[in-house]
Amino acid sequence: MYRGHCNKIILLFVFFISSLGKSQDFKKVNELTLQFYQEEKWDSLIIVGNSSINSGLDFYYLRLRMGLAHYFKQEYFLAIPHFKKAIEMNEAEDVAVEYLYYCYFLTQQYNQALNTIHKQTNYLQNKVGYNAKNYVPSIGVRRGFKFSNLDLIPLLNEIDFDVNLTLLKKINWKMSFNNINQKNNEWSIHQKQYYTNLTLPFKRNWNVSSGFSWMDYTYKETYNNKSIRDQMYAIGFDIDKIWKNHHFGIGYGNLFGNSTSQQQIHTKYILYPNGNTNFFVGTELFLSTNNWSNYYFAFKPTLGIKISSKLYLNGSYLKGGGQNLLQENVEIINNNYHITSSIFETGFRYKITPKYSLGLFYQHEAKVWSEYSNYHYNSLFINLKFTP
Repeated sequence: MYRGHCNKIILLFVFFISSLGKSQDFKKVNELTLQFYQEEKWDSLIIVGNSSINSGLDFYYLRLRMGLAHYFKQEYFLAIPHFKKAIEMNEAEDVAVEYLYYCYFLTQQYNQALNTIHKQTNYLQNKVGYNAKNYVPSIGVRRGFKFSNLDLIPLLNEIDFDVNLTLLKKINWKMSFNNINQKNNEWSIHQKQYYTNLTLPFKRNWNVSSGFSWMDYTYKETYNNKSIRDQMYAIGFDIDKIWKNHHFGIGYGNLFGNSTSQQQIHTKYILYPNGNTNFFVGTELFLSTNNWSNYYFAFKPTLGIKISSKLYLNGSYLKGGGQNLLQENVEIINNNYHITSSIFETGFRYKITPKYSLGLFYQHEAKVWSEYSNYHYNSLFINLKFTP
């Protein structure tokens, strides 16, 4: 029934396009899309709008209505190109700018949102709450315990802190600190890791990120007081772009250490089938090499689902990490003494209040120990995030 009505609309529209002059075409499309907008017939509006654009008939109010139709259907990724085109056609109106800002925020493109609004009028900035935005978008702490399946490997304690800052109201600066302690009667391990990342937004939904990681690792034997210390640091950059409901990214990283060095090329792809962040699937691919001689491949599929207005579920699986020491944006894989060969993680995040959210995650981490035997950790992490 619905498809039949849509086909009739398309046939009717094609008839008008082929039989009327340009001025009459514009009048008919304008009247028809306005009628669908007033009646909140979003699907019909989108069908007619796409047909008009494909035939070469394009104008400001058509793009604005197309964007609003996708917006009210919660297809925020699909609404963005129409609002951007409307702004190009008429910079004097700020309705498209306002809704473009909302779409960016609802799709977690915070840098692009701030970049869109920071040069607009005070009236519009106050209306969307831009002037009330905090320079500290979020602060988080994560506490975790890793339980090994080998008696020789004791309980591992881990704690992480992270903070996100906004610079010049459009640049994101992320900083994090990770601390690991592990001890038994024979040896002890202490590892510290620092990570920072700057993300700058550009036009046409491009983002450029620059990352830096530093890890300090100490292994100490109890009886002879022998110790081994290793340090690693990594630098790199990433470029990513969102086109409609597709997210593409590519980056390069270089890792240096006392015992190893590595170069990496990283790509990612994420699909938002419903045009919003309520459901997404994607994968990351890593090609690593030591001095451009030996090459290693790893991949990391991801999945995210919004169960309710407050509950989010997600999962990921990193496979092939045994020779791949870097993740996206050159964040060092937590190798704490033995190399990580794979990580499976799943969990949920619950929004307690508008400012606080709580996360609980399970992680299965496979380790490579060439001197004895491979083993794994079963880990539990709890995360508290505060958004001022």
